[in-house]
Order: sequence, then C-alpha cells, then structure tokens
Amino acid sequence: MKTLSRLKFVFYIVCWFPLVNATAAELTNDTIPRVKELTLKGGIWNMGSVDELYSFQRYSGHGVLAGVTFRIKSARSQHHLSINYARVTRIPANTSINSQTYLDETRYLGFTSIMLDVNYSYLREICSRKIRVFASANWINSLNYTLDENPELVFSSLALGLTVHYNLKKHGLDIELSAPLLSLTLRDPYHISQAQTNEDYSAFQYIKDNAQVQSLGGLRIIYARLDYRYTITRHFSAGFQYEFRYISDTEPRKLRSASGLYTIGLTYTF
Repeated sequence: MKTLSRLKFVFYIVCWFPLVNATAAELTNDTIPRVKELTLKGGIWNMGSVDELYSFQRYSGHGVLAGVTFRIKSARSQHHLSINYARVTRIPANTSINSQTYLDETRYLGFTSIMLDVNYSYLREICSRKIRVFASANWINSLNYTLDENPELVFSSLALGLTVHYNLKKHGLDIELSAPLLSLTLRDPYHISQAQTNEDYSAFQYIKDNAQVQSLGGLRIIYARLDYRYTITRHFSAGFQYEFRYISDTEPRKLRSASGLYTIGLTYTF
C-alpha cells in the first residue's frame, strides 16, 4: 500500500507539472510587460488545535509573525512565492485537569512551536471584466515543529485555488480560496510507534516510518485569504491581510487545527 501511495504521489506531480510549465514561458518573453513586487509584512499568528495523539484538550495561543512575498505579474498570469515564520506558544484551555491525564507532563503547562510556510502559486486569469478571476495551482509547504520534540505536523501539498481581484483607483482587494488535493505528510506519533529501545533512531528512519501520502479522504485543509492594498505612490503601497487555515487529519489519530494570521505589509513595485 505504501508503494502504491508513493506511485500516486509521483504520478500526480508528473500530471501537474505541464499545467504550470505550459504558461510559465511567458516570463521568458521580453515582449510581455512584467511587474515585480516585493512585500514585507508582520503581525500576529493565532492558533488553536486539538491533537488526540497526546490529549483531548484544546491548546491555543499566538505569536509574532514575519513574512515576505515576491510576485511576478504579466498580462494574464502571475507567480507568487511567500514565506511566513512565527513562534507560537499554546496553553491548554483547561489547566485544572490533573497533569496525569497527559502523556507528557511538560505539555500540561503549554509548549512553543516553530511555524514555517514556504508556498508557491501560479495564477492564470480566466475572467477579466470589472472583476478579475484567476485559477491557481499551488504548492503549499508547512512546518509545525514543537521545540524540544519532533514535528507536530509537516506537509507538502498540491492544491487548486480560485482568486478574485477587484481594483478601484488606489484601492485593491483580493479574495482567495484553495484546498489541497494530495499531500505528503509527517506527524509525530509520540509513544504509539516510536522505537522503545536505546538504539539510535535516525532522522531518515523516523521519516520512513511516519511519512505518508494522504488525499481528501484522510486530510482536509482549507486556505482562505483576504488582502486589501492601498497605493501610496507608483512604487509603494501598504495593506492589510487576513489568512484563515483549517486542518483536519485522521492519521494516526484525529488532529484539528485552526489558524488566523493578521498582518500589515509594505509593497515595493519595480
């Protein structure tokens, strides 16, 4: 079954690549006007989660977020590369429960996780009237790594999306929705399947034992984004962005997570 899952993943990538490659050639054509944008942003990453591998408690918290986005825009297509980084500290909703309820007592007091996103999106215009509509192919990569432990959740996903853009003089508004169809995931199994001996448990063996390919049947992820921008000058604009993310995973046990990212940013156009 694992071999079949890996073949499905490779097949999906092979089928996906022509969609992006077919129109990416626009970027190498000097006759097509191109606009480049670099956005620096900062804000707050709010997160709440329930991971039944170690507790039925809801853990929630927030942390300071820093991010950067680079865009290349041509007549009918766009390429976006974005990176977000935050350290999020979560505590249990009910601290009155006896700590013996938890597999790891340190988690009873809360824990801090490194959150890192590296995402690429290719957008292709499908409608251009008063409102522009883009279909997108997205490669979403996310790391949720709890300090002093193993990754809580790592995934690399291929997703389809839709973006609506509206522009009125100096004001611009983007609304985006996307959902992964196929993902390569890695979750910390805690005490369920880790080696219980004193022998070395290498990173390679850890990934081999716990990585898996998941589709919509086991892993459901929703990404939504609202982006407002105000043009200050020809080269500079400022804006506000809100991102919502929901994750529901069933393997090896249920994980439910919701995040809200609130950022303000400054964009340089060149």
